[in-house]
Amino acid sequence: MKKHFGRIVIVGGGFAGVKLALSLAKHRHFDVCLISDTDFFEYHAALYRSATGGSPKEVKIPLGEIFASYLAVKVVKDKIVEIDYSDKKIIGRSGHKYYFDKLVMAPGQVACFYGIAGMEESAFALDSIGNADKLRKHLERLVQSKSEENKLEFVVIGGGATGVELASELQFYLQDLASGSKAKGHIIQVDLIEAAPRLLGLLSPKASKFAQWRLEELGVNLRLKTQVKAIEGDKLSLGNQEKISTRTVIWTAGAINNPIFAKYPDLFSLGRNGRVQVDEYLRAHQDIYVIGDSADTQYSGMAQTALFDAKFLARNLVRQSKGKHRKLYVPKRPVYLIPAGRNYAVLQWGRLVLRGKLAWTLRRLADLDIYMSFEPYRKALRSWQAGSKHHQIGGKK
Repeated sequence: MKKHFGRIVIVGGGFAGVKLALSLAKHRHFDVCLISDTDFFEYHAALYRSATGGSPKEVKIPLGEIFASYLAVKVVKDKIVEIDYSDKKIIGRSGHKYYFDKLVMAPGQVACFYGIAGMEESAFALDSIGNADKLRKHLERLVQSKSEENKLEFVVIGGGATGVELASELQFYLQDLASGSKAKGHIIQVDLIEAAPRLLGLLSPKASKFAQWRLEELGVNLRLKTQVKAIEGDKLSLGNQEKISTRTVIWTAGAINNPIFAKYPDLFSLGRNGRVQVDEYLRAHQDIYVIGDSADTQYSGMAQTALFDAKFLARNLVRQSKGKHRKLYVPKRPVYLIPAGRNYAVLQWGRLVLRGKLAWTLRRLADLDIYMSFEPYRKALRSWQAGSKHHQIGGKK
C-alpha cells in the first residue's frame, strides 16, 4: 500500500491550478484541495471571442464537472486573504482555515491600469468571463441604439496578443451588428493604441509585421508609439495632446501579479512585473510552490507554460512521495499562435513564422488540445466546437 503523502492545497482555478489537481488526482495517496474564487475554469485565451459574440460555453467549464469523477480532489470556492506559514495554514475570505503540508500558489494575475486617470473606472477590461459578457452587451446596445453620431469609434489599448486578437475580431463583429440595425450607414472605426513602436513585442519583428499588415488590411487604425494619458467623460486623451471621442475604451495593456504575494516578503521574493522568484523546483519557500503566470520563469504568461509547470510539479511531487530524486525545471519554449480575425492567425515557433489560414487551423487544433487537458474527449470536443458558435443579436443563444 502506498503511504499517505499529505495535504496538498492549491490556490487558483486557472490553467496551472486545475491541471495540477487533475494530475495529482490519479494518485490516491495525496489529499488535494483546490481553492478557487469562482465555480468554473475560465479559458482566457478565448475571452476575446466571447466578447465579440462567441458562445460562452467555449470559455466557461464548471469545476464540479471537471472533477466529478475524482474523489481525491476537494474543490472549494473561496478567496485566500492570509497565509500563516508558521502554522502551515491559509485563511479564506470565508474565515475558513486550510491546513497544508505543501502549498501551491497559482492565483494568476490581475488587470493593472498604471494609475491612468479614469481608466479603471471607465474602460472595459478583458480579464474575466463577467467582463467579457459586459463588453459584448455594451457593444450590442451601442451599435443597435438610435444614435445621432455619424461615427462610432471603438478603442483597444494594448498591442499584445489580446489587443491584436480583439481589435481584429471587433472589425467583423461590429459590422455584423451594424448590418440591418439602426447603425447601418454609420462609420464604425476600431483604433488600436500601443505605446511601443511595434505590435506583439514578445515576438519577432517579422511576426509583428504580419500582424500589422493584417490589422491594416481589416481597416483597424493603428496608433503605435502613442501614450494614453486619461479618460475624461467620452474623451480619451493621448500623449500627443490629441483627444478621441469614444464611449468604448477596452484595456488589454497590462496586468500585475496577484497582490497577495507582496504582503509576505518573508515568503516571496518578487522579480519581473511582480512575479515570484522560484528555484529549480518551482519552489518559492520551503513547502510553498508558485506556478503559472505568477511565477517568474522564462516563458511565464502563456497557457502552455502554465500547463507545463503543472505537469512538471505533479511529476516531482509523485517522485518525492516514492522517495525518488526530483527533476530540475527546464523551461519549454511555447508556440505562439495569435488569431487576427476570422480564418487568419500569426504563428511563431522558434524561427519559423507563418500567417494565414494554416496558422488559424493550427491555433484551433491547439485550442482542442488544451480542452482535452481538462475534459474527456467528447466533452472537450463540444467545448471546442462552441468556438464556432455565436450569440444571436440581442443576446439570445
